Amino acid sequence: MELGVSGTDDQDESGAGGSPSPARAAPYPMKQVPLTYMFRTLAEKLSAGGYNPVWEPHGRATRPYNQRPVCAGNNNCNPVCPIGAKYDGSMHCDIAESRGAVIMPNAVVYKLEDDDTGRIQALWFKRPDGSEHKVTARVFVVAAHTIETPKLLLMSKTRHSPNGIANSSDMVGRNLMDTTGISVTMKTRDPVWPGQGPTELLVFNKREGDFRRNAAQYKIKVRNTPPVSQYAATLLEQGVLGTELDRRIQELSAHTLAWAVDFEVLPNPANRVTLSTTKFDALGLPVPSLYYDLDDYWHAGTELAMQDLNRFSQLLDAEIIKKNMKFENRQHPSGTTIMGDNPRDSVVNRDCRAHDHPNLYIAGTSVMSASTCMNPTLTAAALSIRIAEKIQREV
Repeated sequence: MELGVSGTDDQDESGAGGSPSPARAAPYPMKQVPLTYMFRTLAEKLSAGGYNPVWEPHGRATRPYNQRPVCAGNNNCNPVCPIGAKYDGSMHCDIAESRGAVIMPNAVVYKLEDDDTGRIQALWFKRPDGSEHKVTARVFVVAAHTIETPKLLLMSKTRHSPNGIANSSDMVGRNLMDTTGISVTMKTRDPVWPGQGPTELLVFNKREGDFRRNAAQYKIKVRNTPPVSQYAATLLEQGVLGTELDRRIQELSAHTLAWAVDFEVLPNPANRVTLSTTKFDALGLPVPSLYYDLDDYWHAGTELAMQDLNRFSQLLDAEIIKKNMKFENRQHPSGTTIMGDNPRDSVVNRDCRAHDHPNLYIAGTSVMSASTCMNPTLTAAALSIRIAEKIQREV
């Protein structure tokens, strides 16, 4: 309800085409975004081949909702909706400020201090002018996402925590994950006209089954964003001008489909965030250093996904004109301060409280101990609500 999600209540989101799953305790706050010509056409043609379309839920308003207007069908809604119909975090920042919270821009936290009982006593931050400032509190919540959270904890080496805050397990920074993907571009014989409506809505999920013993689960999504400027630049480089340029841009825009696949990634302690020893930012703080690789499990998933995409091209009477099988960053990082019951191999407990520090919580996707092929946003939001409720009861 807080995010204002629109969705379809009665579908099997696993992609198996069965009964509604997962079962919902209540309907989505809003009905699904209306289906465009492209979404309807692709769903019809791929359903004929045995694929089960899934209409993903979205944080887009389909009726006036919490001062947000109805989605107008713009497809340039990443990262921010041009009319404010799509939820983004700034909306709750505004609510927090209206209720007394103080947001301090240009304040870079670089150190947490603890005492001999394990309680966090203070945090320190720097201004752009290099000045240092101290803040004390009863409870601290670190919510700097998957890269900056471990960076802060690792920088915070103290007499009581020589390996960094919350890092007695040596798990801070480890198990970096993403929904790392691949992509395929197709050109269809008949026009499908991408570009109307949200950037993503129609997906084909392969999330359950015996195949997961050997291969990653995945979702195949169509990117509803024809890159007209790229088409134009390429054609201009080829010397195409005038009315022919206009015709070719229209042709590419109408017939080109950009498919992307997101995969499950297993936690691997070797995939990690550390502190650079050679590179520093403008404040003199070490920049994060990342190591990230993918295993045979992920590669096996890409082979299965390519079988599906080849079948897609047949069902759509389309030609695959481009493939990118390299690791594509999906900007869904998770891990690095994973949750667990054992303080020896995890950073936080099930309430997202640091094992080492009773008054320190970590919010965000960094606490997730596994990564599915799906976006982690709703999980992070649910865990943040759990943190808030816990703090409210205690304070």
